[in-house]
Amino acid sequence: MAKSTPFVARKRHRAREAGLCVTCCREKPKMGRVTCVACNASALERNKRKRERGRVTIGPKQIVEAHERAGDVAREHDFHAAAARHYQDALSSAASMPDDYDRISGKLTHALFFGGKPDMANPLYERLLTSYLATPGNAEKAVTVMLKIARQRWVDAKTPEALPIVAQAMQLAEKTGERHLWMRLNLSMHKYCVILGRYSEATQLLRRVGKVGIKDPPELRIAYYKVLAIESIISGKASKTYQYFERVLSIMGDDKTPYHAAALWNDYSYCAMVLGDTNLAKSCAERALLIARQYCIAWIIPFLCLEYAKILALLGQQNAAYGYLLEALSSGSQTPVLERALAENIPLALRLGDKGTLAKCAQPAVLMRVFQSNEPESINVVSAAFAKLYAAQGNKKEAQALLHRAVEAICPVPYGLDLPLEVARQGASADISRARMLLEARSTLPHSRVAHACLELFDAYIAHRENNLSLSHQHAKEAVKRFETLDWHAYADEARSLLPGEQHIARAEPTHSLPFSDLQAVLTPREQEVANFVLQGLTNRAIATELSVTENTVEKHMTAIMTRLGIRSRHQLAGAVEGAPSSPDSP
Repeated sequence: MAKSTPFVARKRHRAREAGLCVTCCREKPKMGRVTCVACNASALERNKRKRERGRVTIGPKQIVEAHERAGDVAREHDFHAAAARHYQDALSSAASMPDDYDRISGKLTHALFFGGKPDMANPLYERLLTSYLATPGNAEKAVTVMLKIARQRWVDAKTPEALPIVAQAMQLAEKTGERHLWMRLNLSMHKYCVILGRYSEATQLLRRVGKVGIKDPPELRIAYYKVLAIESIISGKASKTYQYFERVLSIMGDDKTPYHAAALWNDYSYCAMVLGDTNLAKSCAERALLIARQYCIAWIIPFLCLEYAKILALLGQQNAAYGYLLEALSSGSQTPVLERALAENIPLALRLGDKGTLAKCAQPAVLMRVFQSNEPESINVVSAAFAKLYAAQGNKKEAQALLHRAVEAICPVPYGLDLPLEVARQGASADISRARMLLEARSTLPHSRVAHACLELFDAYIAHRENNLSLSHQHAKEAVKRFETLDWHAYADEARSLLPGEQHIARAEPTHSLPFSDLQAVLTPREQEVANFVLQGLTNRAIATELSVTENTVEKHMTAIMTRLGIRSRHQLAGAVEGAPSSPDSP
């Protein structure tokens, strides 16, 4: 029977009074101790064995798992940059673990693509593909990686290089006999053929696919109906286009990938713009940007900002467009597709007269990459933008040479408006017939209000160059009327510039003025405080003192305020707000 605690306590108390060891109660302890040498050594040994039993040895496997779990948590919360760091740390410890290395590499490529560094994913894609092709039974994974490599080629402005990769994936899918995989690859090939202007090949691919059913995977049905929408926009069938996009939206309720949703709304915006539904295009572009911001898709946010800025500039809202252009520039991303989108905003920077922004948008390497990509849409828009720049700098011969090269390089495209109009305005006479053919190819289709308006402006430019002013004025007036109906105020202003002096005054840009009491619906509480101080005439340093923050924080608030209100400087704030409090120094 075990001895009770009070008995042990009494025994130790008597041993301590007798000067004996409190553990064995026989030997005398050393000076200053309560236990003897033997009992003390035994206790130390017991404690040592206990510590050794409780100690956990952490090996490479545990390190990999810990970093992978941390990366998964960051990825679930859309912190892509943090996820990429954890996956990189896991990958550095998983070099001798092939299965873990491939799995973590796949996760790392996802985090890099969405975290603002898609170019860093290229070597990982290549290694994954080599690993999957060498391992039997990984055909589906290999095809998925091939599709991602093809997508990366588009991001790198190397779309023609995507076709051989997709073709190789199609051969691999045929060997596996997976129907869904094969159909998905045909739809992907269709997309790249459309981007490259190979419409007949794209139509043949769509016929090969046939129809999808309700039992097919959601991602396949989404891709299929998006392809049908693009086919409809190419043929000018507006009602069909909208029906297919609505079908995709209903299916996408099951798709939890934010990238797909943002890309869909951006495509919807593009198609609505081609059909002349400008307000719908603006709403769709806003939705795409909202999704990208909500899920922190880093490099896509500036891209969608630039797309939205183009729509706002088209609507004549130059100041609001300028704010989104600056936001895209401040992101620091430098992917080729972003640089191309920046080049498309050269006309906006020219109209605003911002030389610093213009220098960042007009990178000469972009023009070279655009022609190498063989994408008609990109060649059309970027060449027209650079031609405007050359003309503004007085390099008319260089502008004409660029326009000639672009006209010879592209085929008729759904939204090919900028280049023909620029040829009519300042291009060589030999290119005018080819440029007009590009516009007429679109105007023969149904729902071609945009093409007909551009044809009127085209003819106005040609008549003006031939000094037939009466005919030029006639076409210009008709162009103004058509563009105003479309809400394309930027083009309407170009047409007005051809009218006589008393008629060519451009439309005033809307001021977006709102009551001061309604600022709470637009600005955050802290931004309202900063705006109030600015309207009272305080400097950034004085505002920082009033709010007990740094001057840099005040500057960030000012940038946010100007972006939300569509203004370019603090001096325009009073004009953007009605009933603003006056400065203390004002009478």
